[in-house]
Amino acid sequence: MDKTVPIDTLLEQTFSFAKASRSLILDLPQTPANQNDGRQLITTSGALAAHYIEASEEPHPDKSALLMKTCIKDAKQSHLWLSLLDCGKDTNRQDLRNKLLEESEDIQLALASLIQDKASQT
Repeated sequence: MDKTVPIDTLLEQTFSFAKASRSLILDLPQTPANQNDGRQLITTSGALAAHYIEASEEPHPDKSALLMKTCIKDAKQSHLWLSLLDCGKDTNRQDLRNKLLEESEDIQLALASLIQDKASQT
């Protein structure tokens, strides 16, 4: 079964992931840990989207695959920072964080599938 996500869909998905991550951070309790972890999440989620733009526009398959591996790393780091955030007792914040955690895993799987497809084409 082909699990490859179209490039445009993944482009939108990485952008919306970065944007939703920022929305979550704005609503969190302002503890020192959340401030630091939030900054890290902003960096990694934004880097994920930016690196994916580069990967999708790269004409050389080897370099594109390398950039997609960087995207996987960014998604894994985003997952870590999301996991460390303290959402307090607000169930809406917890639900959004859980949704973003799932989203980061989905992005990782989609990217791994794209890398595998590119490798099988060469």
